[in-house]
Amino acid sequence: MNISIMLKPASSNCNLRCKYCFYNSLSSQREMPSHGLMSEQTLRATLKKAFDFAGNDRVMLSFQGGEPLLA
Repeated sequence: MNISIMLKPASSNCNLRCKYCFYNSLSSQREMPSHGLMSEQTLRATLKKAFDFAGNDRVMLSFQGGEPLLA
């Protein structure tokens, strides 16, 4: 069995400024800029649960929203 997980949104940080992206305008209006950025604690807890659930099976992660490499 394979476990597929999409983490959405991974962050609201992005430097691409795509014209079709609705998320960029929303992130600039946040009262707390850190909302929209996944904490390391949340990421670690999510990964632990996924790997515990999968056992010896494959876990595939997809990060969507913002530019995950900037997070």
